Amino acid sequence: MKNTTTTTGRSVRLFLIVAVIAAVATSCGQQEREKRERDVEDFKTYVKQHRDSVEYYAERNWDELNAEYEQKKAELDKQAEKMDEQARTKYNAVLADWESFKGEYKLKYEERERVMAMDKLRATLVIDGVRPDYTDLMPRDVLKEYEHFVSTVKANKDVYTQEQWTVINVNYKALNGRKREVEKDLPAGDLGKITKLQIEYTGIKAVNRPFAEEETNS
Repeated sequence: MKNTTTTTGRSVRLFLIVAVIAAVATSCGQQEREKRERDVEDFKTYVKQHRDSVEYYAERNWDELNAEYEQKKAELDKQAEKMDEQARTKYNAVLADWESFKGEYKLKYEERERVMAMDKLRATLVIDGVRPDYTDLMPRDVLKEYEHFVSTVKANKDVYTQEQWTVINVNYKALNGRKREVEKDLPAGDLGKITKLQIEYTGIKAVNRPFAEEETNS
């Protein structure tokens, strides 16, 4: 009778031990699953933040952005095999969202680079202390500005792109508009010299921008 009782007691203890181990394993497994879910959700939030603020991130270097992303992705890739179907589907969707962000980033970055390049071009067309729209160009400096504008264009006429010629001519029209506004206050003799410079610019443009739309000095 004693042996039977002892055996039964051992069986109960063994059962309890196994049950405890199973419970601990289940608990650990559940915690791991919950952690993976949180990690995927955090990753999703990270990527969404980038997609929702493309213009902001377009000012950042792509290699730096991508390196940070790849580091986070590498941590999740280690857990990919243990993800359930739902988590894996969400994770793959996040990867696709990053590729979309990459495409949007490239477009915004290139646009920003073009704008900066055109701003830099406009800056070369004006004399020191004058805004590229010429609204602060004083009568005494109008001739000087035309001389600078034409000499700059003449020196670079062979390397300007079609897009740059468009920007140049927009600035030229703005310069002509400012000249008309202050024409009555121009120093004596300047108007004739300005007219010669306008003719020179028209000639330069005609040779170097043959496919430009029809434009006049006005």
